[in-house]
Amino acid sequence: MRATSLSLALVLYLLVTTASGDLLITDRYRDSVHKFSSVDGSVIQLDFINTASGLQLDSALEALVVGDEIWVADQNLDMVARYTLAGVYLGPFIGPSSQIDNIRGIHVHENVLYVTNFGSANGAPGGCIRKFDATTGANLGSVFPPGVRSPWDVMVYQGRILVSDDLNISTNPLLDTAAIFELLPGGGTGVFASGSQGTNGLSLPKQMIELANGNLLVGNNGLPRALIEFNAAGQIVASYSTGSLRTNGLFELDNGLILVAGEDTGVLGTNGIYTLNRSNGAFTPLLLGNQTPGGLLPHYINFIPSAPAVCPGDCDCDGDVDFDDIDFFVAALGGEQAWADFYASVYGGQPPCSYENCDVDGVGGVTFDDIDPFVARIGLGCP
Repeated sequence: MRATSLSLALVLYLLVTTASGDLLITDRYRDSVHKFSSVDGSVIQLDFINTASGLQLDSALEALVVGDEIWVADQNLDMVARYTLAGVYLGPFIGPSSQIDNIRGIHVHENVLYVTNFGSANGAPGGCIRKFDATTGANLGSVFPPGVRSPWDVMVYQGRILVSDDLNISTNPLLDTAAIFELLPGGGTGVFASGSQGTNGLSLPKQMIELANGNLLVGNNGLPRALIEFNAAGQIVASYSTGSLRTNGLFELDNGLILVAGEDTGVLGTNGIYTLNRSNGAFTPLLLGNQTPGGLLPHYINFIPSAPAVCPGDCDCDGDVDFDDIDFFVAALGGEQAWADFYASVYGGQPPCSYENCDVDGVGGVTFDDIDPFVARIGLGCP
Protein backbone atom coordinates (compact mmCIF):
# COMPACT_ATOMS: atom_id res chain seq x y z
CA MET A 1 0.00 0.00 0.00
CA ARG A 2 1.33 3.45 -0.87
CA ALA A 3 1.75 5.84 2.05
CA THR A 4 -0.70 8.73 1.86
CA SER A 5 1.69 11.42 3.09
CA LEU A 6 5.27 12.20 3.95
CA SER A 7 4.39 12.13 7.63
CA LEU A 8 3.32 8.50 7.37
CA ALA A 9 6.59 7.63 5.69
CA LEU A 10 8.46 9.35 8.48
CA VAL A 11 6.44 7.46 11.09
CA LEU A 12 7.48 4.20 9.43
CA TYR A 13 11.07 5.39 9.45
CA LEU A 14 11.02 6.35 13.11
CA LEU A 15 9.32 3.14 14.20
CA VAL A 16 12.29 1.14 13.05
CA THR A 17 14.99 3.56 14.17
CA THR A 18 14.14 4.80 17.64
CA ALA A 19 16.05 1.97 19.28
CA SER A 20 19.34 2.63 17.53
CA GLY A 21 21.27 5.27 15.73
CA ASP A 22 24.59 6.88 14.94
CA LEU A 23 26.28 10.19 15.72
CA LEU A 24 27.13 13.06 13.39
CA ILE A 25 30.36 14.86 14.28
CA THR A 26 31.34 17.96 12.33
CA ASP A 27 34.99 18.60 11.46
CA ARG A 28 36.17 22.15 10.74
CA TYR A 29 39.56 21.13 9.39
CA ARG A 30 38.42 18.36 7.05
CA ASP A 31 35.32 20.37 6.04
CA SER A 32 33.20 17.29 6.57
CA VAL A 33 30.82 15.39 8.84
CA HIS A 34 31.76 12.03 10.33
CA LYS A 35 29.61 9.14 11.58
CA PHE A 36 30.35 7.46 14.91
CA SER A 37 28.52 4.84 16.99
CA SER A 38 26.10 6.09 19.64
CA VAL A 39 26.68 2.83 21.54
CA ASP A 40 30.40 3.01 22.25
CA GLY A 41 31.76 5.94 20.23
CA SER A 42 33.61 3.85 17.66
CA VAL A 43 34.10 5.31 14.20
CA ILE A 44 31.64 4.22 11.50
CA GLN A 45 32.52 6.44 8.55
CA LEU A 46 34.89 9.37 8.30
CA ASP A 47 33.79 12.09 5.87
CA PHE A 48 30.22 10.77 5.59
CA ILE A 49 29.43 14.23 4.25
CA ASN A 50 32.23 15.94 2.30
CA THR A 51 32.89 17.73 -0.97
CA ALA A 52 31.76 14.67 -2.92
CA SER A 53 28.32 15.14 -1.32
CA GLY A 54 27.79 18.19 -3.53
CA LEU A 55 29.04 21.21 -1.54
CA GLN A 56 32.51 22.35 -0.50
CA LEU A 57 32.05 23.05 3.21
CA ASP A 58 34.40 25.59 4.77
CA SER A 59 34.05 25.20 8.55
CA ALA A 60 31.21 22.89 9.50
CA LEU A 61 30.21 23.50 13.13
CA GLU A 62 27.03 21.51 13.69
CA ALA A 63 25.08 18.82 11.82
CA LEU A 64 21.49 18.38 12.99
CA VAL A 65 18.72 16.05 11.87
CA VAL A 66 15.64 18.11 10.98
CA GLY A 67 12.70 15.99 9.86
CA ASP A 68 13.93 13.83 6.99
CA GLU A 69 17.03 15.94 6.33
CA ILE A 70 20.42 16.79 7.83
CA TRP A 71 21.12 20.51 8.27
CA VAL A 72 24.75 21.63 8.56
CA ALA A 73 25.74 25.02 9.97
CA ASP A 74 28.92 26.30 8.30
CA GLN A 75 30.76 29.09 10.08
CA ASN A 76 32.62 30.51 7.08
CA LEU A 77 30.03 29.95 4.35
CA ASP A 78 27.46 31.72 6.55
CA MET A 79 25.01 29.01 5.58
CA VAL A 80 22.75 26.31 6.92
CA ALA A 81 22.99 23.64 4.22
CA ARG A 82 20.46 20.86 3.63
CA TYR A 83 21.32 17.22 2.95
CA THR A 84 19.37 14.02 2.61
CA LEU A 85 19.73 11.50 5.42
CA ALA A 86 22.07 9.65 3.06
CA GLY A 87 24.32 12.72 2.90
CA VAL A 88 23.42 14.09 -0.55
CA TYR A 89 23.48 17.91 -0.77
CA LEU A 90 20.08 19.48 -1.48
CA GLY A 91 20.88 23.20 -1.30
CA PRO A 92 20.99 26.03 1.24
CA PHE A 93 18.19 26.62 3.72
CA ILE A 94 19.51 30.04 4.72
CA GLY A 95 22.68 31.82 3.65
CA PRO A 96 24.45 35.21 3.65
CA SER A 97 21.38 36.95 2.24
CA SER A 98 19.55 35.91 5.42
CA GLN A 99 21.79 38.35 7.35
CA ILE A 100 23.87 35.79 9.20
CA ASP A 101 27.64 35.81 9.70
CA ASN A 102 30.08 33.56 11.58
CA ILE A 103 27.40 31.18 12.80
CA ARG A 104 27.98 28.31 15.20
CA GLY A 105 25.32 26.08 16.75
CA ILE A 106 21.75 25.67 15.53
CA HIS A 107 18.56 24.10 16.86
CA VAL A 108 14.97 23.70 15.69
CA HIS A 109 12.16 23.99 18.24
CA GLU A 110 8.44 24.42 17.54
CA ASN A 111 9.19 25.14 13.86
CA VAL A 112 11.68 27.90 14.66
CA LEU A 113 15.31 27.61 13.60
CA TYR A 114 17.59 29.21 16.20
CA VAL A 115 21.05 30.21 14.95
CA THR A 116 23.91 31.47 17.13
CA ASN A 117 25.45 34.41 15.30
CA PHE A 118 28.72 36.21 16.07
CA GLY A 119 29.69 38.35 13.07
CA SER A 120 28.30 41.53 11.54
CA ALA A 121 28.99 41.02 7.82
CA ASN A 122 26.12 40.41 5.36
CA GLY A 123 23.96 42.82 7.36
CA ALA A 124 24.06 40.49 10.37
CA PRO A 125 23.56 42.20 13.75
CA GLY A 126 26.63 40.84 15.58
CA GLY A 127 26.42 38.66 18.66
CA CYS A 128 22.86 37.39 19.01
CA ILE A 129 20.52 34.49 18.38
CA ARG A 130 18.89 34.72 14.96
CA LYS A 131 15.46 33.16 14.41
CA PHE A 132 13.91 31.81 11.20
CA ASP A 133 10.76 29.97 10.24
CA ALA A 134 11.94 26.37 9.93
CA THR A 135 9.58 25.72 7.01
CA THR A 136 9.93 28.83 4.87
CA GLY A 137 13.20 30.34 6.10
CA ALA A 138 11.44 33.64 6.81
CA ASN A 139 13.36 36.00 9.10
CA LEU A 140 11.77 36.04 12.57
CA GLY A 141 14.19 38.54 14.09
CA SER A 142 16.99 38.35 16.64
CA VAL A 143 17.35 37.97 20.39
CA PHE A 144 19.99 39.94 22.30
CA PRO A 145 20.38 38.72 25.90
CA PRO A 146 22.03 41.47 28.00
CA GLY A 147 25.79 41.15 27.64
CA VAL A 148 25.64 38.67 24.78
CA ARG A 149 28.94 38.64 22.88
CA SER A 150 29.87 35.32 21.30
CA PRO A 151 27.11 32.68 21.45
CA TRP A 152 28.19 29.11 20.66
CA ASP A 153 25.39 26.63 21.16
CA VAL A 154 21.61 26.67 21.43
CA MET A 155 19.52 23.75 22.67
CA VAL A 156 16.30 22.84 24.42
CA TYR A 157 16.72 21.65 28.00
CA GLN A 158 13.57 20.47 29.76
CA GLY A 159 11.49 22.77 27.56
CA ARG A 160 13.82 25.74 28.12
CA ILE A 161 15.86 27.27 25.30
CA LEU A 162 19.45 27.72 26.48
CA VAL A 163 22.35 29.51 24.78
CA SER A 164 26.03 29.23 25.74
CA ASP A 165 28.14 32.39 25.43
CA ASP A 166 31.68 33.50 26.32
CA LEU A 167 31.00 37.02 27.55
CA ASN A 168 34.59 38.18 27.85
CA ILE A 169 37.97 36.79 26.81
CA SER A 170 40.59 38.73 28.78
CA THR A 171 44.36 39.03 28.71
CA ASN A 172 44.05 37.68 32.25
CA PRO A 173 42.40 34.24 31.88
CA LEU A 174 41.14 34.42 35.46
CA LEU A 175 38.84 37.20 34.30
CA ASP A 176 37.34 35.24 31.39
CA THR A 177 33.58 35.22 31.95
CA ALA A 178 30.72 33.26 30.44
CA ALA A 179 27.00 32.68 30.72
CA ILE A 180 24.29 30.27 29.73
CA PHE A 181 21.33 32.40 28.76
CA GLU A 182 17.70 31.32 28.70
CA LEU A 183 15.32 32.55 26.01
CA LEU A 184 12.00 33.00 27.75
CA PRO A 185 8.52 32.58 26.24
CA GLY A 186 7.27 35.91 24.98
CA GLY A 187 10.67 37.22 23.97
CA GLY A 188 12.41 37.90 27.28
CA THR A 189 15.72 36.47 28.41
CA GLY A 190 17.21 35.19 31.63
CA VAL A 191 20.43 33.67 32.92
CA PHE A 192 20.49 29.94 33.65
CA ALA A 193 24.09 30.06 34.92
CA SER A 194 27.14 32.31 34.77
CA GLY A 195 30.71 32.31 35.97
CA SER A 196 34.39 32.72 35.22
CA GLN A 197 37.62 30.80 35.36
CA GLY A 198 38.42 32.38 38.69
CA THR A 199 35.08 31.51 40.33
CA ASN A 200 33.24 28.38 39.24
CA GLY A 201 35.22 27.47 36.11
CA LEU A 202 32.62 28.41 33.48
CA SER A 203 34.73 30.43 31.06
CA LEU A 204 34.06 29.38 27.43
CA PRO A 205 31.08 27.04 27.18
CA LYS A 206 30.42 25.36 23.85
CA GLN A 207 28.09 22.40 23.26
CA MET A 208 25.51 21.53 25.93
CA ILE A 209 23.56 18.27 26.35
CA GLU A 210 20.88 16.92 28.66
CA LEU A 211 22.04 13.82 30.54
CA ALA A 212 19.94 10.76 31.29
CA ASN A 213 19.83 11.88 34.94
CA GLY A 214 18.13 15.14 33.91
CA ASN A 215 21.15 17.37 34.49
CA LEU A 216 22.84 19.63 31.95
CA LEU A 217 26.41 18.86 30.86
CA VAL A 218 28.46 21.67 29.31
CA GLY A 219 31.74 21.41 27.43
CA ASN A 220 34.05 24.16 28.73
CA ASN A 221 36.56 25.08 26.03
CA GLY A 222 38.35 27.61 28.24
CA LEU A 223 40.22 27.14 31.50
CA PRO A 224 39.85 24.92 33.39
CA ARG A 225 39.52 22.28 30.65
CA ALA A 226 36.50 20.40 31.90
CA LEU A 227 32.94 19.21 31.47
CA ILE A 228 30.68 20.98 33.94
CA GLU A 229 27.45 19.40 35.17
CA PHE A 230 24.54 21.59 36.30
CA ASN A 231 21.23 20.67 37.90
CA ALA A 232 17.95 22.11 36.64
CA ALA A 233 18.36 25.11 38.96
CA GLY A 234 21.61 26.09 37.26
CA GLN A 235 23.81 24.96 40.14
CA ILE A 236 27.09 23.14 39.49
CA VAL A 237 26.96 19.62 40.89
CA ALA A 238 30.13 18.17 39.36
CA SER A 239 33.12 19.00 37.17
CA TYR A 240 35.17 16.50 35.17
CA SER A 241 38.68 17.27 33.96
CA THR A 242 39.55 16.76 30.29
CA GLY A 243 43.26 17.25 30.87
CA SER A 244 44.59 19.67 28.27
CA LEU A 245 41.77 19.04 25.76
CA ARG A 246 39.60 22.03 24.83
CA THR A 247 36.12 20.57 24.50
CA ASN A 248 33.99 21.46 21.50
CA GLY A 249 31.28 18.77 21.49
CA LEU A 250 29.92 16.02 23.69
CA PHE A 251 27.31 13.26 23.79
CA GLU A 252 26.17 10.68 26.35
CA LEU A 253 26.69 7.23 24.82
CA ASP A 254 24.43 4.23 25.30
CA ASN A 255 27.13 2.69 27.52
CA GLY A 256 26.97 5.69 29.88
CA LEU A 257 30.32 7.19 28.92
CA ILE A 258 30.54 10.74 27.59
CA LEU A 259 31.90 11.08 24.06
CA VAL A 260 34.04 14.22 23.84
CA ALA A 261 35.21 15.98 20.67
CA GLY A 262 37.96 18.53 21.09
CA GLU A 263 41.27 20.11 20.19
CA ASP A 264 44.64 19.89 21.88
CA THR A 265 48.05 19.77 20.17
CA GLY A 266 46.78 20.20 16.62
CA VAL A 267 44.98 18.53 13.75
CA LEU A 268 47.85 16.07 13.29
CA GLY A 269 48.38 15.73 17.03
CA THR A 270 46.01 14.97 19.89
CA ASN A 271 42.92 16.70 18.56
CA GLY A 272 40.26 14.03 18.40
CA ILE A 273 37.54 11.94 19.98
CA TYR A 274 37.71 10.79 23.60
CA THR A 275 35.49 9.15 26.21
CA LEU A 276 35.00 10.30 29.79
CA ASN A 277 33.93 7.95 32.58
CA ARG A 278 32.19 10.17 35.12
CA SER A 279 32.38 7.53 37.85
CA ASN A 280 36.18 7.38 37.98
CA GLY A 281 37.32 10.31 35.82
CA ALA A 282 39.05 8.11 33.24
CA PHE A 283 39.62 10.13 30.06
CA THR A 284 40.45 7.84 27.15
CA PRO A 285 41.35 8.70 23.53
CA LEU A 286 39.39 6.83 20.84
CA LEU A 287 40.60 8.47 17.63
CA LEU A 288 43.30 11.14 17.38
CA GLY A 289 44.48 13.39 14.60
CA ASN A 290 47.86 11.68 14.61
CA GLN A 291 46.08 8.37 13.91
CA THR A 292 43.99 9.75 11.05
CA PRO A 293 45.28 10.55 7.55
CA GLY A 294 44.61 14.25 7.06
CA GLY A 295 44.08 14.94 10.77
CA LEU A 296 41.03 15.94 12.83
CA LEU A 297 39.36 19.05 14.27
CA PRO A 298 36.02 17.69 15.53
CA HIS A 299 33.24 19.89 16.85
CA TYR A 300 29.59 19.34 17.76
CA ILE A 301 27.98 15.92 18.11
CA ASN A 302 24.34 15.02 17.39
CA PHE A 303 22.27 11.86 17.08
CA ILE A 304 21.00 10.52 13.76
CA PRO A 305 18.62 7.52 13.68
CA SER A 306 20.00 4.49 11.92
CA ALA A 307 18.78 3.99 8.39
CA PRO A 308 16.12 1.30 8.06
CA ALA A 309 17.27 -2.14 6.99
CA VAL A 310 17.35 -2.59 3.22
CA CYS A 311 14.11 -4.08 1.87
CA PRO A 312 14.69 -5.18 -1.75
CA GLY A 313 11.96 -3.84 -4.00
CA ASP A 314 10.38 -1.42 -1.51
CA CYS A 315 11.19 1.62 -3.61
CA ASP A 316 8.43 3.81 -2.14
CA CYS A 317 9.62 3.21 1.45
CA ASP A 318 6.26 2.04 2.84
CA GLY A 319 7.32 -1.31 4.26
CA ASP A 320 6.25 -3.77 1.56
CA VAL A 321 6.65 -4.49 -2.16
CA ASP A 322 3.60 -4.06 -4.36
CA PHE A 323 2.42 -2.43 -7.59
CA ASP A 324 2.77 1.01 -6.00
CA ASP A 325 6.54 0.53 -6.07
CA ILE A 326 6.72 0.24 -9.87
CA ASP A 327 6.86 3.95 -10.68
CA PHE A 328 9.50 4.49 -8.01
CA PHE A 329 11.56 1.58 -9.35
CA VAL A 330 11.41 3.03 -12.86
CA ALA A 331 12.57 6.40 -11.49
CA ALA A 332 15.44 4.63 -9.70
CA LEU A 333 16.73 3.37 -13.05
CA GLY A 334 17.71 6.99 -13.69
CA GLY A 335 19.93 7.13 -10.60
CA GLU A 336 19.60 7.99 -6.92
CA GLN A 337 18.87 11.69 -7.44
CA ALA A 338 16.15 10.93 -10.02
CA TRP A 339 14.57 8.48 -7.57
CA ALA A 340 14.77 11.00 -4.70
CA ASP A 341 13.30 13.75 -6.90
CA PHE A 342 10.41 11.50 -7.92
CA TYR A 343 9.74 10.60 -4.30
CA ALA A 344 9.73 14.30 -3.40
CA SER A 345 7.28 15.04 -6.22
CA VAL A 346 4.88 12.49 -4.74
CA TYR A 347 5.33 12.98 -1.00
CA GLY A 348 6.92 16.43 -0.69
CA GLY A 349 10.13 15.37 1.02
CA GLN A 350 13.18 13.16 0.81
CA PRO A 351 12.89 9.34 0.90
CA PRO A 352 13.15 7.92 4.43
CA CYS A 353 14.60 4.66 3.10
CA SER A 354 17.71 3.70 1.18
CA TYR A 355 18.16 3.83 -2.59
CA GLU A 356 19.61 0.34 -2.12
CA ASN A 357 16.02 -0.90 -1.79
CA CYS A 358 15.81 -0.63 -5.58
CA ASP A 359 19.05 -2.56 -6.12
CA VAL A 360 17.08 -5.79 -5.94
CA ASP A 361 19.79 -8.08 -7.28
CA GLY A 362 22.24 -6.67 -4.73
CA VAL A 363 25.15 -6.16 -7.09
CA GLY A 364 25.31 -2.35 -6.84
CA GLY A 365 23.38 0.33 -8.69
CA VAL A 366 19.92 0.01 -10.22
CA THR A 367 19.93 -1.38 -13.77
CA PHE A 368 17.73 -3.39 -16.12
CA ASP A 369 19.19 -6.50 -14.47
CA ASP A 370 17.11 -5.61 -11.40
CA ILE A 371 13.79 -5.82 -13.27
CA ASP A 372 13.20 -9.57 -13.00
CA PRO A 373 14.21 -9.76 -9.31
CA PHE A 374 11.96 -6.75 -8.65
CA VAL A 375 8.94 -8.40 -10.31
CA ALA A 376 9.59 -11.55 -8.29
CA ARG A 377 9.45 -9.53 -5.06
CA ILE A 378 6.01 -7.99 -5.73
CA GLY A 379 3.56 -9.12 -3.09
CA LEU A 380 6.20 -9.72 -0.42
CA GLY A 381 6.79 -7.85 2.80
CA CYS A 382 9.99 -6.48 4.28
CA PRO A 383 12.27 -8.42 6.62
